[in-house]
Amino acid sequence: MTAEPPKPAKPFVTFDLRRAVPTSTWVKWWRFMAFAEAVSWALLLTGMYFKYLAADPTPVLVTIFGSVHGAIFVAFGILTLQLWQRLKWTYPVVMMGCLSTIPPFCSVVFELWAQRTGRLEHKLGQVGDAAQHVGGPGVDETRTVVGAGEYAGDQRSATS
Repeated sequence: MTAEPPKPAKPFVTFDLRRAVPTSTWVKWWRFMAFAEAVSWALLLTGMYFKYLAADPTPVLVTIFGSVHGAIFVAFGILTLQLWQRLKWTYPVVMMGCLSTIPPFCSVVFELWAQRTGRLEHKLGQVGDAAQHVGGPGVDETRTVVGAGEYAGDQRSATS
C-alpha cells in the first residue's frame, strides 16, 4: 500500500463587503443616518432641557438620548468614510461631512448640499457595483447590479 499524497487545503474564503453591497445601498443608509443624526440631536437637546432648565430635573433623558446620539454619530461617520472611498469625494468634502455632525442639524444640511451638487451620484461599474456575466454562446452580456434585483446599463455585444 502506498500512502496518498495529502490533499491541498481549501483556500481561505474572504468576504468582500465592497462587492457584496452596491453603492446605492450605502448612499441610502448614509442619507437615513444623516436624518437620524439630526433627530438624535433634537432628542439630546430635549433631554438637556429637562436636565438643566425644567422645574423638575430629569437627568436620565440625557443618558438615554446621549447614548442614542453617540451611536448614530459613529455610524454616520463610518458611512461618510465609506462614501468617501466609493464616490471618490475630495478631502474637503469628506471633512465637511464629518464635521457636519458637530453642530446640531447640520448633517441634514450637508446631505441636501451633497444631493444638489451631485456628490451622491455614482457611476455604474465603480468599486462595489458587482458585474454579472450572463448569456449564452456568441453573446457577451454584462449587467451591473444597482440594488436588490435591479439591473442598469445592460450592454450586449455579439461575438463572432
